[in-house]
Amino acid sequence: MTPAGGYIGVQEWNSTGETGSPVTREQPPLALDRLKALAAAPELRAAADAMPVDHRLAAEPDTGPVTPGGSISATLSRLVPHGIKIVRKSGPDDDGFGYVVLGDGRGTSLVQVNVQPDMRDVEGELFGPDAKVLPDGTKVVTHRQPGEKGIPGIVWWSVDTIRPDGRRVVISAFNSGAQNTPATRETPALTMKQLEAFSTDPKWHPQG
Repeated sequence: MTPAGGYIGVQEWNSTGETGSPVTREQPPLALDRLKALAAAPELRAAADAMPVDHRLAAEPDTGPVTPGGSISATLSRLVPHGIKIVRKSGPDDDGFGYVVLGDGRGTSLVQVNVQPDMRDVEGELFGPDAKVLPDGTKVVTHRQPGEKGIPGIVWWSVDTIRPDGRRVVISAFNSGAQNTPATRETPALTMKQLEAFSTDPKWHPQG
């Protein structure tokens, strides 16, 4: 949010599209500091300030980090069940997107989380009539699909959620320690039920 009330958001993925496109690399191309520099560019601020103000956003500004606590990996680590080891994780500045690699003695498993503050503008595209709706209004969709092309045996499980306020949490798990390396196990270290519990946990939300 700029001082004049303009809103700038910059996002990137490790594929050619947000959904429905195969993964092409382990991590998105730009580091977090470069994304922040891009969002703060004077040219973008000038363009944002020239647009009509969304009074809904202006009335409820969100000046804090996307992830409560400011770290995806720290929040995710607190959710990992007892008995599963965290082999490695993204750094402390991974606000918005981060990962952990889990090990339970049966092979490593990459788990990624993406938190986006307000995605109501694309809610209809991402969450169709078949989406599960929880008692608090959160919508949930799940996906099981092959991983990156050319990598033997990779499977990709994901749970996509959006709350009534538009906050979206997407969690993905793989049966390998990276998206672009051969499978180390038959399925990811976390079940789909666990992934859904992770993605709907209050820890991802400011009031949590």
